[in-house]
Amino acid sequence: MKQNLILVSPDEAHLTHEKKAYLAYRILGDHLFRGAISSDTHGGWMVIVSIESNTFSSDLFSEIISECLTFGYDGVLFLSASFSQESIDFLSELKNRLFRYNISLILPLTISSCCHGAKFHFHSAVSGGSLRGYLEDLIRKFGAKNLVVEHQLTRRKFDMPSSDASGTPITECELQKLLSDPGIQPFYSPELCMNYCTYHTKDGAQFVLFDDARSLSAKANLCETLGIEQHLYLFSEVKNLYSSLCF
Repeated sequence: MKQNLILVSPDEAHLTHEKKAYLAYRILGDHLFRGAISSDTHGGWMVIVSIESNTFSSDLFSEIISECLTFGYDGVLFLSASFSQESIDFLSELKNRLFRYNISLILPLTISSCCHGAKFHFHSAVSGGSLRGYLEDLIRKFGAKNLVVEHQLTRRKFDMPSSDASGTPITECELQKLLSDPGIQPFYSPELCMNYCTYHTKDGAQFVLFDDARSLSAKANLCETLGIEQHLYLFSEVKNLYSSLCF
């Protein structure tokens, strides 16, 4: 069954009734630090946004597990972009300890080769090929039940031709300015589950990929069809799209 989780900061938590993933934790030194979440918080996931340590004691394992039991978290998600070998060793042991309490560990796909048995989160935005093909490759490698998909509200532009699959982020204002130009026609790509448009500048052709409620829903529906059940959304990105996303 599909499960939506909304990534929220502590001051946003009261604004949504969906299951939440709390962007409220970090590891500093050898301890877990929590932001100002409500004392009546119960359920959802703990999100650890950064690890600022290379030494990990048994006390840190105990602090994380105690926090999960106190607030009823059934998942611990790490967002850090880079991990030392010491932190990877720590995560491997943390996964084993959380498993005893039926708590999932969710890690970035980028370290999937280093921590077998965890769940892995990834972004649903692709800039080439097809989203279905990308998802099917991931499912073959990890299994649908071990994947957590994050649906980011993409706004990116690319030089054409481009060897950069990431592109350059643009703001909502920049996107709306482009779309207000009568000479720029937006299209929808069923292969990418994404909207796109092209335009020309003195520097050459530009290609823009962007999401709206329709494209996010298409991505979520495709993931669900393929058996990926856990979906993450950032509250600040989708708060104005709730009614269209059919949560």
